[in-house]
Amino acid sequence: MAASGQGVIEGLLSTCGGFVTYTNGQFNAWAAAGQGTPSLTITDDDLIQPLVITTKSRSGDSYNEVKAIYVDRTNAYVATDTPVYKSTTYLNEDTPNGSGGATANYVKQLEMQLPFTTSSTMAQRLARIGLNLQRQSTSATALVNLKFLQLQPKDWVYMTNDRLSYDEKIFEVTSVGMQFVGSGESTLLA
Repeated sequence: MAASGQGVIEGLLSTCGGFVTYTNGQFNAWAAAGQGTPSLTITDDDLIQPLVITTKSRSGDSYNEVKAIYVDRTNAYVATDTPVYKSTTYLNEDTPNGSGGATANYVKQLEMQLPFTTSSTMAQRLARIGLNLQRQSTSATALVNLKFLQLQPKDWVYMTNDRLSYDEKIFEVTSVGMQFVGSGESTLLA
């Protein structure tokens, strides 16, 4: 009973790699599963202002291996570590000159707490999902026309952009909002 509501919700969401969004006055829960094929494509013609692209996380933390701590139902529900999953692909990306050696200076381990997960296989699966998710470091901010107002957080959208050589590159929507652009009689709602 001493747990906070937010802590309980975060623990429950950790069991499915999930997220909660708040859209149109409703909370929506999303599991870490593909949302299917995007139904909309943002092209150069849809842009009101140039794209803003961010390619690295602000904190600079990119992990290349992961372990999870879960509650093992086969061991009297004692907290247990999963085996460490090491991504050689991510380690090679993080090691200068692509030498890919297991140099300790370049190994960065992500540790995930999964308080409501009770099986090793599920904990390992969730750990790999978490590792892959934090490596998605490219984000785009697009000011587009009102056609895209139907999107909501966690939807997927295609982006086609000649300058960036994107041909139906898939992005996940993280937020949607409206904005007034311009001034006076040339003000647009985007």
